[in-house]
Amino acid sequence: MQSEYGSDSDGLRSPSESSEENDDNSRKQPKYHVFNEKTDMKDPVFKVGMLFKSVKEFRAAIRAHSIKDGRNVRFKKNEGKRIRAIFEGCNWRISASTEQGENTFQVKRLDEPHTCSRVWNNRNLNSRIISEMYFSDLRRNPNIPASELVDKINEDLNELRRANPGSTIVLEDLEDENGGEPIFDRLYICLEPLKRGFLSGCRPRIGLDGCFLKGPNGGQLLTAVGMDTNNSIYPIAYALVGVENFDNWSWFLGLLIQDLKIREQEKWCVITDKQKGLQSAVYKKLPGAEHRHCVQHLYCNFKKLHKGLALKGRLWKCAATSYVNQFNAEMDGLKAEMKQHMLGCLTNQLDFGLDLTSGLAVLYNYLMQRMQVNRDAAQKMQPGQLWPRVFKKIEKEKNKTNICIPRCAGRHKYQITCISGDQYAVDLEQRTCTYRRWDLSGLPCNHAISAIYRTREKLDMYVDDCCKKEAYLRSYEPVVNPASGHNGWPKTGLVV
Repeated sequence: MQSEYGSDSDGLRSPSESSEENDDNSRKQPKYHVFNEKTDMKDPVFKVGMLFKSVKEFRAAIRAHSIKDGRNVRFKKNEGKRIRAIFEGCNWRISASTEQGENTFQVKRLDEPHTCSRVWNNRNLNSRIISEMYFSDLRRNPNIPASELVDKINEDLNELRRANPGSTIVLEDLEDENGGEPIFDRLYICLEPLKRGFLSGCRPRIGLDGCFLKGPNGGQLLTAVGMDTNNSIYPIAYALVGVENFDNWSWFLGLLIQDLKIREQEKWCVITDKQKGLQSAVYKKLPGAEHRHCVQHLYCNFKKLHKGLALKGRLWKCAATSYVNQFNAEMDGLKAEMKQHMLGCLTNQLDFGLDLTSGLAVLYNYLMQRMQVNRDAAQKMQPGQLWPRVFKKIEKEKNKTNICIPRCAGRHKYQITCISGDQYAVDLEQRTCTYRRWDLSGLPCNHAISAIYRTREKLDMYVDDCCKKEAYLRSYEPVVNPASGHNGWPKTGLVV
């Protein structure tokens, strides 16, 4: 069987071969096109016989063709001396190999044309290629005036306001001591659709955290998130600041309290890490709210000094308790196994790209698409249907009902005795259990479920509305509107 990588019978000859080899051949050997990386790499066009300097150059040309046409390429064979590439769901394919005795790579077979369509996600367009594209622009114009960047940020923010009326966008700057251009200080953004979705479908629980921004500008990103019906993170607001401290957190919380109209603080729960500036700001701005610490943050610092699975299990048992006596017992067990413990703060890093405006665009696009994806998922569900994570928790509690013995006391009240000897009181009418997990999560615990089974009623009736499809849809129903690019922005010169 003839190889698709070619042989002497292919009729493909290198232009370096002497035409005197075959004196009886009256035809001249064809001279094949030599690929020029500088001019041809922008839009590679392949031909049978085309020559490349190396296998590396040929691979780069294939990937450039994939990116330019918006198609995903796959290398079925990827060796130092031969390559075969195909496009997924397409008849287009190409094969190339090295010329014998030469450091030249030549196309031996090419099947055209393309029969596939463009794709949304091109895996060949990776971070390295994108960075090369940006850096080439920066090399051509390395001294972009600061005033142009400030104007660009102002135009970005004005466009966000236009696309999403009712959004809160606050940009603050500092006066230059030398009388120059104002210096960027901090920026707060709370998009109206996210604000409305959170207030419509999420519980009054806020998680606050900050992370470092990688890139030439540095700084930190402050975030406020909620939790949706499926126990997934729901973004509410974010801010760009120079450093995570008491002043910036107080400023952030002041704006957030206004946006969420937090008046009855005792109805809200705030979850944070142990960062001192953040804790102090919460105590000042939300003194009446329930303040809790994120266990994941605590554990990531806890394990630095206390390694091993035993202490890890103890810590998470403490966090999972739902009533005071159980918590105290678990804490006593944890303290007995350790003499010292340190609970600090965790910092992650977010790559914010080359400049501030690019980073803002990345965040905006992510939020816009995230809302749409979750909205589509909600619309496919049946009314009253439980989300996968919620359903999984319910099933887990169902499996634990075999250790419960319910006794009816009358008026929808039950006494639940466990095999372990523990005993709890369940009130189905008030939807409470002295184990308190039902009260905290809105999902019946195994004690409550055992009582519900006695009534022969549907379990879904006792799941709180905040855990059902309708609440989820209310959270993601608001649309983060698409924003125009720089080409469509008016040059207002407005100061934000």
